[in-house]
Amino acid sequence: MTFQVSTRDGILYLTLDTPNSSVNIFTHEAARQVLELMSGPDLNKIRAVVFGSAKPGSFINGTRLLFAQAANTPADVVKSSEILRNAFLAVRRAPVPTIAVIRGNCWGCGVEFLLNFRYRIAVDTHDTHFYMTELNDYLLLPIFGAPYNLPHTTGLKETVDFLLRGERWSAKTAAGNNLINEVAAGSADVPDFIERVIAGKVESCMERRRDFTWGKDEEDIVSKTRAWIYRLPPVYQRVYSDCLDLVVQAAKQTTIPEYIKRHSLIMAAENICAELTRSAFSFFYIRQTASILVRDPNPPAGYRLSFPVQGHGIAGLFKGRILDGVTIDDRGGDSSTDENIAAISFMPYREKGTDPGGGPGNMTSGAQREKHNIMVELTLNPGPIVNLVSRHTSNDGKQSARRATKSFDQTFSKVWPPAGPPEATHQSIVKETVEMILYNPFPFSQSYFFEAAVEKNNTVHFRQAISYLLKAGFQVAVTRPGAGKTFGLNHLWAAYLYPLAAYILRGGKAETVNFTLREFGYVRRPHDLIANLDKNTLAHMMRPYFPGSPRQSEIIEALDLLEEPGFAGAEYNGEIIDAQCIALLAAVYGNLQERCFPHPAAVDLAAREVLDFPLRHRSLCGFLTKARVKTLLENRQSLARYLNRRDLEQAVHFLEKGRNFYL
Repeated sequence: MTFQVSTRDGILYLTLDTPNSSVNIFTHEAARQVLELMSGPDLNKIRAVVFGSAKPGSFINGTRLLFAQAANTPADVVKSSEILRNAFLAVRRAPVPTIAVIRGNCWGCGVEFLLNFRYRIAVDTHDTHFYMTELNDYLLLPIFGAPYNLPHTTGLKETVDFLLRGERWSAKTAAGNNLINEVAAGSADVPDFIERVIAGKVESCMERRRDFTWGKDEEDIVSKTRAWIYRLPPVYQRVYSDCLDLVVQAAKQTTIPEYIKRHSLIMAAENICAELTRSAFSFFYIRQTASILVRDPNPPAGYRLSFPVQGHGIAGLFKGRILDGVTIDDRGGDSSTDENIAAISFMPYREKGTDPGGGPGNMTSGAQREKHNIMVELTLNPGPIVNLVSRHTSNDGKQSARRATKSFDQTFSKVWPPAGPPEATHQSIVKETVEMILYNPFPFSQSYFFEAAVEKNNTVHFRQAISYLLKAGFQVAVTRPGAGKTFGLNHLWAAYLYPLAAYILRGGKAETVNFTLREFGYVRRPHDLIANLDKNTLAHMMRPYFPGSPRQSEIIEALDLLEEPGFAGAEYNGEIIDAQCIALLAAVYGNLQERCFPHPAAVDLAAREVLDFPLRHRSLCGFLTKARVKTLLENRQSLARYLNRRDLEQAVHFLEKGRNFYL
């Protein structure tokens, strides 16, 4: 069964545990079980119904919208979703108090399910957060009532930020926005909340409605949101506008009439069947493949983490994602160094009578425990870099650095940037063997994705570090340094950016670049990337890519122009996209040939998370087919104005001897 069902002290406990899945999915089977339990003859004898999860990292991550991919018509979608909608409604109409205990991800339809509970408490863990995936990840209109249930729950602006703009809320933020009643410091606090609910000492979330009189403030919120939607790619504007219209329509009502609910359902069903949504939803499978590439089938069991940290940056990011068994020791210190260093200690331990794998063993009670420190070194300019450095420490506290014939740190300290300006060169402060470097060109405080550059990915410390990152909710693409000894992400963003700058150098306008990228489907524009990197270093790293030999000062001037986000009055220029696609193809093809990235799915994940490659085109590698490249090369002579010869030759080689990235 999907739910584990038990009754204790007159309380019905339903614990969701989706079989053969690392996360909980609200399936048709789960819906049927909820309907049976909520309509049972003994329900009136129950004091309360408590819904929870058997998976610590997942409350509900979604519903099996795979049925949507098999639906041919909106009527098919309406019919297929009926049992799920009825299950949600059964919880809302239950004759006894219904309590949701959220621990772990509450995403998409998990939020919509949550909105039907009268009482809600969230355990404040690193992976307890709330996020509406539908619009932001898959260009879907929510089908289970979020557009009309959220406005009077959280407020109009909060609904717009959460539903349309894709904010992720922690447990504390969710409580502050009225999505839940309370935050529990740990699971031990939940029974007290349940007893207070039964005693009538907790106000129902549904009674804490945020009703408001529609006026100038609400009109301003809607006006600003419509202006934001206008800046999105035109092909995305319809679904976002439809969602906003549904939210506004519901917000103006005191109670939600059935015709609004029906209208919302029909619009969502029509949206699910649209080609744009099907293209976007296909990226779900790529994300799943990319996660399988880095997931350890036998993750290290029985290790604890000591996590001394300083400052903000990556230290603050990790502090907000602490796992069970992880302790934090704030060391404080001079504010000038707060953001420059943090340390993570991985401490594998063996219980008496077990071997390292957890099976029977001959360990004696006097056996020493080994402690492995992974030092984290952070450089914030020109881009955040973290070196994970392995050291061996015995339990008597004496450290002995493990010598290596070749230090990954010594090799990679010359990478960012290669022979670059002295003030930007990465200088190591730790001399032991580096096992992994984490990288993302955007601030770590905004990151859910890292490139993990490694030399060897089969060491125990590598597996422990990756296991920690995945458990802490990050996405990771593991790479190996390729030609030029640089990060795989650097190849990608340089390929994304240099044809745009080359166009500017030949007299093009930044407004044309921004308008063209917007029409193609990019939400993020060049200024978002440029704003996070030092322009001198950026120009230095990009210079070898340019056709001809522009001066560094000229490249910086082009970057200055591209830092402006405007596009008013501009027209579409297809050669900009064509040149960029050739440059990206060369970067992808070269990286995969050199095995810098292990699989096209890892490239696609990186391109989506860092470059914002448009969902409408499914994925970067899926878009760059041989047929498309053949068409692009028909205009080779004109595109050569913006491309270097090497990238054009790579495209020709791909066409003649390569094969499509996905068969």
